[in-house]
Amino acid sequence: MVVKMKKWSPWQHQPPVVTGSKKFRVKVERIKLEGFEHGGGGGEKVMGVELRWKGERKHGLAAVGFHRRRPGERWCKERIVRKGEVIVWEEEDDLENICWFSTVASNAFDLNQHKFAPWIVTFKFTYGEYNKGKTAVIGKVSLDLAELASRIDSPVIEKKLPVDLEVAGFTTQATISVLLSFVEINDSVQLAHEATQSEDVVEVAKAEKNQSSLEEVLFSDSDNSVTFDSEGTSESRDVTPPRSMIAVPPEREKSKVEDSGESIVSGSEQINLIQNSFPNTWDARNFVSRDGESKLNTQSFFASFDQRSDKAAGPSACTALVTVIAHWLESNAATTTMPTVQQFDSLIISGSSEWRSLCEKETHVAEFPDKHFDLETVLHAGIRPLSVSRGKSFVGFFSPEKFDSLTGVMSFDEIWDNEISRSPGVYIVSWNDHFFVLKGDEDGYYIIDTLGERLVEGCDQAYILRFDHGSYLTESGSNEVICRGKECCKEFIKRFLAAIPLKELEMEEKKEAVPYYSLHHRLQIEFNFCSTV
Repeated sequence: MVVKMKKWSPWQHQPPVVTGSKKFRVKVERIKLEGFEHGGGGGEKVMGVELRWKGERKHGLAAVGFHRRRPGERWCKERIVRKGEVIVWEEEDDLENICWFSTVASNAFDLNQHKFAPWIVTFKFTYGEYNKGKTAVIGKVSLDLAELASRIDSPVIEKKLPVDLEVAGFTTQATISVLLSFVEINDSVQLAHEATQSEDVVEVAKAEKNQSSLEEVLFSDSDNSVTFDSEGTSESRDVTPPRSMIAVPPEREKSKVEDSGESIVSGSEQINLIQNSFPNTWDARNFVSRDGESKLNTQSFFASFDQRSDKAAGPSACTALVTVIAHWLESNAATTTMPTVQQFDSLIISGSSEWRSLCEKETHVAEFPDKHFDLETVLHAGIRPLSVSRGKSFVGFFSPEKFDSLTGVMSFDEIWDNEISRSPGVYIVSWNDHFFVLKGDEDGYYIIDTLGERLVEGCDQAYILRFDHGSYLTESGSNEVICRGKECCKEFIKRFLAAIPLKELEMEEKKEAVPYYSLHHRLQIEFNFCSTV
């Protein structure tokens, strides 16, 4: 998130006075990059584009970063490119967002007395070696959709934007051409009419788009994570983003653990809890994995909000947050106490504040334009007296034996069984563009995550999971017990976090070898052992 005073940012300015609003379904039909000389230096190159939406929700400002697929989230795709080829990204159905454009009163000297509040789409480009799996950010550019929405005279608009792309110290002035479609949504109009209108716009967009045939590879996002299906003449790898669930949906009521005497959230209760927030108390709750195959019962605890809230204003602050939380845990290592709700809230606010301070330093922003700093940068900044022991830190992959390009690397199971389970302490864990904290002791494990959506879709509260002698994990359909006790933490990471990307990549591997950089991004997990300085 941008924090410079010259640019719009939700924690710096109060929302303007709204005098009216319109709602549009905005879809990016095509992104075309021209004027960039690529492919030199030998070997295949990979070019990536990341797209982020930032603007208003119906009831206030929202800046959404790298999390699960909802309107407003980050979209990433990488494409193998060769010298002389035009670089084009095209989608058929997926890359769209519902945008509320509020009309705000302007000052008396503004010719446009009632203009829309900003709705910013940012395009960030990455570039690197295809076989090495490493890319670097080479440039970015932003587009204000509000300027287009306020003067729409056609349902499809093409906008060209200049962008400076820097590779190996050399800057190229390139141009991106963005083809967008706008469909105004009137809530009072029947859905059938809306669908018909959308189909008409799609036909117009298809007529204006130039078809391309480029080999492409999807690049999954995070926190969030976010990859989309693609069609076209070239071969593609399609990944459908999962939906997360809490507890037992109505059709699986029979799969509840009988006579547990503990809190079970299911059916309509699920909706109410997400809308009304989780209680800030320790309680045994059931959670169902995103693929619906596993059910966990364990103690859980929720903060009042998470890092994306207005109180915290830290949408990309996960690295700073885990540093602050890990330091707090180390400082309280003499006890097994977890933070109270007041302390947890305070840690989230403090870590987010530290992140915003880092965002004000030009050297950090130049290296990390998306403000998603790596752990080394945050530790070096010294926001807390915390260090990482490299001798007790480990990097591995989920099920590397299933992929040709991961032969010989350390597996998650090996790290857990031989290191984590034998070395209790505080670890900062990195997986899939997000950081969380893992604490282990003789009695159990704790997972502390400042992003609620990692656990439950729609959840806006940070959470703590405790895995101890009372935890158990079962198969959703049969209630067959998979494991009990503190080791449910290991199975939670495998079955609740990594299961879906692992299955998707396994299916791709059966067709052809999955590129290393895709495996690296989606299956690599890092455990960084922490101690106070």
